Amino acid sequence: MKYILSLQDPLARDPSVTGGKGATLAELIRGLFSVPSGFVFTIEAHKTFSKQGIPREIQQEVLQKFDDLNVDKVAVRSSASVEDQKGASWAGQFETYLNTSRDRLIERIEDCWKSVESERAKSYAKASGIDPRDISIAVVIQKMIQANVSGVCFTLHPNAQNRNQLVVEAISGLGEALVQGAVTPDTYIVDRESMELTDIKINPRGTTQKLLDDQIQNLSRICIDIEKHFKYPQDIEWVLENGDFYIVQSRPITTIED
Repeated sequence: MKYILSLQDPLARDPSVTGGKGATLAELIRGLFSVPSGFVFTIEAHKTFSKQGIPREIQQEVLQKFDDLNVDKVAVRSSASVEDQKGASWAGQFETYLNTSRDRLIERIEDCWKSVESERAKSYAKASGIDPRDISIAVVIQKMIQANVSGVCFTLHPNAQNRNQLVVEAISGLGEALVQGAVTPDTYIVDRESMELTDIKINPRGTTQKLLDDQIQNLSRICIDIEKHFKYPQDIEWVLENGDFYIVQSRPITTIED
C-alpha cells in the first residue's frame, strides 16, 4: 500500500487516495498548469496511522521526500476525502500550515489529521449531512512559495452570478489572511471576452494596485483555461512570486444558481 505519492503520480488524481485538494492539484499538474512541486501523505496513511501514530520508518520516508524537494520550508495542507466538491467546498474547515520546517513536518501532518475532530468541521459535516467519522484526511506537502502577492480568482462573478465577468482578489504577501477574512483585498473585475478591466477597487489602506493590469489579464487567462479544463466555474487560489503565477488550489464555485 502506498502511503506517500508524488503529485505527478497518476494515482494522485484519485480523490479517494489523495483527497479533494490533492487530486485537484495532481490534475492541474497533468494539465500543465504551474503548481508548486510536492507530494501527498495519503488517506490510507490517515486511516492506518492516525490512532497509533506514524511509525519511525514511515516518518523517515516522509522526511526523505521533504529532502528531495530541496527546500527549507513547505506548505502543509489538509486534503479531506469530502472537500472541493460542487455541493460543498469545505473551504477553511481543515488546517493549513505555511512555512513548515523539516523538524516540524511530522507534527504538522498529525495536526492536519486532528482538524477533522474540530468543532467547526463537525458542525459543517452535520450541516452537510455527513458523519464526521466517515471523513479521512490526506496531507499535501508542497514547496513553500514566498508570495509577493496572492489571492483568489472566481471565473464567474459569484455575487452577481454574471458568467461574463471574472473576479480577481489580491493582497500583499501570503493568502491565508484573505481566506480567513482578516484583510480587505484589491478587487478587479474583468470582462471574460475582451479581457478588459471593467472595475477596480483598491484596499482603502493601499495606495497602488497589488497587480498590474497585464498581470491581471495574464492571471485571468490562466484561470479561464483552468475552468475549461475542469468544465465548471472555479474558485482558484493563486500566488505570485518574482513575476510567476502558481496555482495552489482550485475548487468548484458552490454558489452558482441554476
